Amino acid sequence: MNGSDADGALYDDAYYEHSLGLPYRRNAYWLGFFGAIAEAIVDRIGPRTAFDAGCALGFLVEALRDRGVDAWGVDISEYAIGHVADEMRPYCRVGSVTEELDRSYDLITCIEVLEHLDEPDARRAIENFCRHTDDVLFSSTPFDVTEPTHRTVRPVDYWTVLFAEQGFVRDVEFDAGFVTPWAARFGRARSLAEAVGRYERSLAESEEVEAALTRLAFGLEAAPAAAAGAGANVPFAASGGGGTRNLAFDGHSLWLLCEGDDSLELKLGSALEPGAYRLQLRALAAEPLTLVASTDDIDATVLRLDRRPLDVSHPLRLVRPARRLTLTLLTAGVAALGDLHLVHDNPAVEPAGAEPDGPA
Repeated sequence: MNGSDADGALYDDAYYEHSLGLPYRRNAYWLGFFGAIAEAIVDRIGPRTAFDAGCALGFLVEALRDRGVDAWGVDISEYAIGHVADEMRPYCRVGSVTEELDRSYDLITCIEVLEHLDEPDARRAIENFCRHTDDVLFSSTPFDVTEPTHRTVRPVDYWTVLFAEQGFVRDVEFDAGFVTPWAARFGRARSLAEAVGRYERSLAESEEVEAALTRLAFGLEAAPAAAAGAGANVPFAASGGGGTRNLAFDGHSLWLLCEGDDSLELKLGSALEPGAYRLQLRALAAEPLTLVASTDDIDATVLRLDRRPLDVSHPLRLVRPARRLTLTLLTAGVAALGDLHLVHDNPAVEPAGAEPDGPA
């Protein structure tokens, strides 16, 4: 984790124990998580030297060194660096990602770090990275605004612009989903022609996939969907951002296409009473898709969908009434979601209230 020098004390034992989902300590989960990332880095990028900006307890530095990479790291948290494995202490130090690096590296990794900085410091960090490498593997959450230490939560395109200002372009042909669904690889552009060529190839592939997804969404190539199952369907109206297009809607379910990171808000015909619900849908995506479901009560439920058609039935449990359900879709390409139902499992009382008029 990182921040200003004054903020280093924020990232203490309580932070690493309670703020990162599972307790962030040396255990099989986190060693396996960073081991898998290191394995992919070695296999697909192959750096000889690497620097992990915001290395926390040094798990990625350790995993890379175990695989023959001369890896180093920095973190603002004295607590974190104090808990780096003894054999990794020489390679991890206390410091800010905005401080000038003393050498260059084949690869700089920065995973879920810059959202902890103010915007000016985040910009300075990127400038620092780009002075000391030609290759950056980068990830910063585009949606977790509830974490108290997050100051600059931005979509991927925001970071893409900051890297572009330094002459770095996103490698749209590289799938960095082994880090997070929103991760990206940025490299120094050798020429404008090379960058444009990559984007044009990516655009052509997306257009081909979009045509296939459109046919799927209209049901021309879709297998019959599973029934919604037991329970009562909750009626809703749907509205989406500029990249979301509704293709069909009947008050209970819809087909839609999504293009890039976008959100779809389901406006419920009546307040959802506390109880058990299921979000049911069918999905197909050109690239891995993450679906974040949030209500007035539930902060975020993340589903990871791969490229093949997938039927999803995901539980949602409310402890307080809710009037909205927002689905945030994170994907590098286009995706189709269909036969979307919100089902109230075995309700004691059928959901009441006026039916929505239709798409907002």
